[in-house]
Amino acid sequence: HDASLRVDVGLLDKLMNLMGELVLARNQMVQLVKSMRDNGAQGAAQRLSLVTSDLQEQIMKTRMQPVARVFEKIPRLVRDLSQQTGKRVAVEVEGTATELDKALVEAIRDPVMHIVRNSLDHGIELPDERVAKGKPASGKLLVRAMHEGSTVTIEIRDDGKGIDPEVVKRVALGKGVITQAEADKLPDREATELVFRP
Repeated sequence: HDASLRVDVGLLDKLMNLMGELVLARNQMVQLVKSMRDNGAQGAAQRLSLVTSDLQEQIMKTRMQPVARVFEKIPRLVRDLSQQTGKRVAVEVEGTATELDKALVEAIRDPVMHIVRNSLDHGIELPDERVAKGKPASGKLLVRAMHEGSTVTIEIRDDGKGIDPEVVKRVALGKGVITQAEADKLPDREATELVFRP
């Protein structure tokens, strides 16, 4: 028999909402019982607390998806962009089995693809330019997901020319992301971080 089952995402969302309500009720119950001198009630509240935590963890797991859902599209994008730009790029993708909540997988898809596109458009130089700088003609792009404690880190690294804060400021100004007054007093590090703005 088949060990897996397709479940509607709407149903999982409802379970998550009910779980939130249960956690709130559990917290109220634990506070109430603290003020009582009834060992039986305290024991029951402790069991309720443990079961609620376990249930919350299991429901969270039902929503997990491998980051491969985002990463699997990267090699094709890099191939297409390499052809369009005349650049040579070797792409490496690591940590595809790393799991994230479904909502996060969907939320990071566009930003990750945007940053990969930026790496090829603005970071990695044309083969002749690279050779003139003493670099290999082919550029490198690494996209990696990894668990660090309770967080997942997504790293996108290229061996191109880096990010010029002045260019980023100019583009951000042109797109109305920042004003001239903001641009004038923006430190380089913060200017570089403008690439993460929508």
